[in-house]
Formats: sequence, C-alpha cells, structure tokens
Amino acid sequence: NIRSAIEENRHVITIDPRVAERARWAVERMLFV
Repeated sequence: NIRSAIEENRHVITIDPRVAERARWAVERMLFV
C-alpha cells in the first residue's frame, strides 16, 4: 500500500497530477492515522 511504500521507501509511486490533487486530502488523512 501507499503508506508502507512511503515509510519503507521501497516503491516509486507515480500519480497523475489531476488525480493527485483530488486524492491529496485522503492520502494525508490516511498517513495521519
């Protein structure tokens, strides 16, 4: 998942900027928890 990829720095995550803009809040909330 995205959280483990970021924490372990194992995977490169490529996200379309338009998708990232819509998803940014959800991802930040997931990482906050």
